Amino acid sequence: MLKNHINTIKTIKNPFATKFEILALLFLIFHFALWTSLSTLFDIHSDMADHFMSSRYWSLSYYEHPPMVAWSMAWINLFPNSYHIPLLKIGSVIFNCLLLWQVFRISMLIMPKRYSLYSMLILASTAYLSLGSLFWSIDHPYLLFWLLATRFTLLYINTKNSNYLLLMGASLGFGALSKYITVLFYLSLFIWGIITHKRYKLLKNYYFYAAGIISFIIFLPVLYWNYQNDFMSFWFHLQRVLTGVSGISNLLIFTLGHILLFSPLFVFLGWIKYGKALFGTSLNSADQFLGLSAVVVLVFFSLASLTGSIVEPKYLNVSYLFLYILLAKLLTNKFLIKYRYYLRSSIVVTYLANIGLAVFVYGQATGSHLPLPSALQTKMEGLLFWKDTSAGINNLLEMKDITPPPFVISRDYQLSGILSLYLKNKPFSHTIEKEKRNLWSKPQDISEKGALVVCLQDECNKTIKDVQKRLPSNSINKLGMVKVTFPSKHNRELIIYYLMPLNLPCVGCELSKN
Repeated sequence: MLKNHINTIKTIKNPFATKFEILALLFLIFHFALWTSLSTLFDIHSDMADHFMSSRYWSLSYYEHPPMVAWSMAWINLFPNSYHIPLLKIGSVIFNCLLLWQVFRISMLIMPKRYSLYSMLILASTAYLSLGSLFWSIDHPYLLFWLLATRFTLLYINTKNSNYLLLMGASLGFGALSKYITVLFYLSLFIWGIITHKRYKLLKNYYFYAAGIISFIIFLPVLYWNYQNDFMSFWFHLQRVLTGVSGISNLLIFTLGHILLFSPLFVFLGWIKYGKALFGTSLNSADQFLGLSAVVVLVFFSLASLTGSIVEPKYLNVSYLFLYILLAKLLTNKFLIKYRYYLRSSIVVTYLANIGLAVFVYGQATGSHLPLPSALQTKMEGLLFWKDTSAGINNLLEMKDITPPPFVISRDYQLSGILSLYLKNKPFSHTIEKEKRNLWSKPQDISEKGALVVCLQDECNKTIKDVQKRLPSNSINKLGMVKVTFPSKHNRELIIYYLMPLNLPCVGCELSKN
């Protein structure tokens, strides 16, 4: 038993020795420097700001997601406020580099080292892992732990050392703290175990079940939180999968979305090469596991897109991570000799195209060079000028001689979330539409300490009525409008109200009227 543990440690501790590993690290340094530089063009995405909002309130779980994304951001709160935004941007790119590095390490377990670079480079050229470097999302920690679990599973397949299953179980436990669909890993592994049971006897190996117990123990904090809160997070996600838009049209939109997100060229090349290899039975057990994982995730979310309310193309990230690892392996030496220039050129062109897309979005938002649909233009502009917007709110508070309150309220969580990050005093956010999200901003605390109420002009009547209904004892006073004009001549116009703390006299103020 001790010898097995020593062998496990020796296998994991693989020093960076080969030129391919050095090349991989050099590319990741370049990737990090490039996308960190490009991130300075944009403000923090509203969903990313909302996740950081969660990190300021320590909890065993949250309404719309498990806690790992918030926990992974929590260290940033140790730094002064002025460092938060740059650290969020740097942390996002670092996470993406870690994902690419794990892809490279996994590739080295199943193919010659010379091909391992291709899997990483193909993935780095997709919009998801290039432009995606700008967004620190729930998927980042979940993918990292999924890849670690895959790495340990492949080491188990290669060495027959069952200790790797325990490490796999620990990785999946932390993955489940990141995203519930980590359970699909076990489904893939179970199916793989049935297919290959004669050789590996996985389903008869008690280490496999011990791994499941380890995963469950690590996941217990989320289970306990849901028990305390009527399992509302579980019900929320189940409802998203089973209710909402249904029909073939939604599946087609979902399919088109992931083809574009993960590169049309490599999507079709990957599935064609995988299909030929599967039909020709040229896949070994490790390849079968990777391919099966890709197919299980693809089938699950394709079916969910027929019935679910929100199924986004990015949910197939696992499918394409593994498909492109297999693609790199299936590109035989003969293929590379004949088509290597086309393959390398395709990687370079798609990588440059994503850089160009990032620059285009910035240029379009700041200069409006092309006549785009208003909704698309507004979405691009939503990535910019939040510093100016927040400065306008701070100036308005100073002009009214009002101490910035510790809470900011809006109808949707994105608006209050982004303002909680960019306003000078970093107020806690509160959303009207999804009251269950407001773990850190209870109505009683808001009532006692006061808040800013921020709304779009056409939403203010409803927003103020809802705020008054939720906090009937507090006075609400209109402070004015903050207006930011984009080069496209579009305006971001926010109406600002002040929800006064209880027992604070309002001298010379009038009740808000819209």
